[in-house]
Amino acid sequence: MSQDNASRSTGSASSRGEVAAVNAVNVHKFFGRTHVLKGIDMEVAPSEVVCLIGPSGSGKTTFLRCINQLEEIDGGRIWVNGDLMGYYEKNGRLHVLDDAAKARQRRPIGMVFQRFNLFPHMTAVQNIIEAPTQVLGVSKADATSEAMNLLDQVGLADRAENYPSQLSGGQQ
Repeated sequence: MSQDNASRSTGSASSRGEVAAVNAVNVHKFFGRTHVLKGIDMEVAPSEVVCLIGPSGSGKTTFLRCINQLEEIDGGRIWVNGDLMGYYEKNGRLHVLDDAAKARQRRPIGMVFQRFNLFPHMTAVQNIIEAPTQVLGVSKADATSEAMNLLDQVGLADRAENYPSQLSGGQQ
């Protein structure tokens, strides 16, 4: 994957004087001897839409997993909203964050996995409210209201009470 595989919709965040939503500098990732990410540089402005395009196995998902600290990088740096991901600096040296601190960094970052697994015993709306209520402590009423709004935005409000087995792959 290379910088050429990132299709951007606007100019850089720094040219507009704002903190980038995501800023990756010289990111490297190896799996054994396989060098998957080879010096990736990318800046994404707040509210900017970016598409990663490339052939299967080119590192698109690996890069996204690195942003969210689901994979550790082997070189370079990644910032999300100005926060260095996975590390802290002390006396001019970088130190790896512990797992709890990484989890705190990860909390405000959303990610949809390629192979999502909905809970089969829960309705669409129950699947949507699970993380906000259990992880973020959002009230069930507030989470349900937001979930219904989201379902409405994608034309699925009428499917809120359907179970995953009652939904098409795209609806899931």
